[in-house]
Amino acid sequence: GGTTSAALRVLVPASARGRVCSSTTPMAQLGVELSRRSKTCECPVCVGPPPQEFVGNSGVLAEDVSLPENMESLAYLAALEQTPASSQTRNARCAAGFSPCNNRTFSETSRSGTYFDCTAPGYFETAVPEHSPYLCEWIHPYPQCRPKNCTSAPPSPNRGAHQCTT
Repeated sequence: GGTTSAALRVLVPASARGRVCSSTTPMAQLGVELSRRSKTCECPVCVGPPPQEFVGNSGVLAEDVSLPENMESLAYLAALEQTPASSQTRNARCAAGFSPCNNRTFSETSRSGTYFDCTAPGYFETAVPEHSPYLCEWIHPYPQCRPKNCTSAPPSPNRGAHQCTT
């Protein structure tokens, strides 16, 4: 969780007719901090797994967000419930022969676009949305399950099976 703190400060100048405050702290001066308290607070959590569609604030389907094809199983996504919203990542799990890859964007002077980055495991990621500090959302685009690179030629009548990286 995070922490928050609050300060009690003198916001109104002392009245000329009021009692004089006496203390080791100059309590009658404007802006003086009288006390401070800190509290540990829980970050918001995503109450469900990454959704298959994104519904905007208006309640209207904003965009179709597909979960990766060739996932190991959708059942493991249930374990992603209650994931904190503080930029947490959870690995995507792909079926045999596929690698989880993240969608990345690039921007160069002459062109821009997206590509799949398979150099590190693909993951689902959480964030606190700009419109509410009390909610959690899954960032998309989601990772994708891409075919693994093969380390040998495909099978031929005279050769055995090819080997793909695991």
